[in-house]
Amino acid sequence: MNVVQRTLSKISLKNKKILIFDLDDTLAPSKFKIDVNMRDALEDLSTKYYIVVITGGGD
Repeated sequence: MNVVQRTLSKISLKNKKILIFDLDDTLAPSKFKIDVNMRDALEDLSTKYYIVVITGGGD
């Protein structure tokens, strides 16, 4: 079982759905932080959904 499967197995999905976003060039320009407006939008969404942010950027 990988880390995502272990994490998801601990979450009750009865009342919430999962929203999965790519970070680079979706939520923020590549290699930049999420701006305040996007942070606030994700925070609002997190009251109704589990938020997962995925990035492949290493260096």
